[in-house]
Amino acid sequence: MKASPRHQAAAIYGTIISGSVMAAAPQDSVLTVVVLVLVTVFVYWLAERYADLLGAYAHGHHLTRADVRHSFSEGLPLIRASYAPLIVLIAAALLGADTRTALTIAMGFTIAWLFLMGYIAGRRRGVTGWPHVIVTGAAGLFGIVLMILKLALH
Repeated sequence: MKASPRHQAAAIYGTIISGSVMAAAPQDSVLTVVVLVLVTVFVYWLAERYADLLGAYAHGHHLTRADVRHSFSEGLPLIRASYAPLIVLIAAALLGADTRTALTIAMGFTIAWLFLMGYIAGRRRGVTGWPHVIVTGAAGLFGIVLMILKLALH
């Protein structure tokens, strides 16, 4: 099934949030980082969904339970987007990497993942040439900025 534009946007946003938390997280424990990422992504998801519902309500829409359920499910890609970087983080730690190295590996994956999402978005739109390079690079640039943040903080 092809992702809707809202699902794709939520997935990119969730990946950026996960990377941001990993960049700023203390490097003392992988478990701490995992909990921080999951809690932060959950709060962002909840806030985004609340804002979506409040905006609809403020514009006169009568919200049913089905509308609320639909709104919350529309944002689930934001949460799911945190899984892949966290799986990489946990796998690196289980394979013997210390927390700092595991975070660096997970951040590297996050950068690659963002480039890939930008590439896929461009392909779906049929973009080619320099415009496709720009679309791909813009998505990946978020990850590069997060890695710079990580290096500056730690």
